[in-house]
Amino acid sequence: MEEELHGNFCPENLSSLIRRTKSTLGKLKSNMSSFETYWKQAGI
Repeated sequence: MEEELHGNFCPENLSSLIRRTKSTLGKLKSNMSSFETYWKQAGI
């Protein structure tokens, strides 16, 4: 079982996971900034 766990956490998978997380966070940040702009334009 331990060997399988170590196989899941090889550097390639880890780096790709980090890349996906960063891109997802980037999308969330851009969405939040657009929401803030919308609220400012609405005068709220």
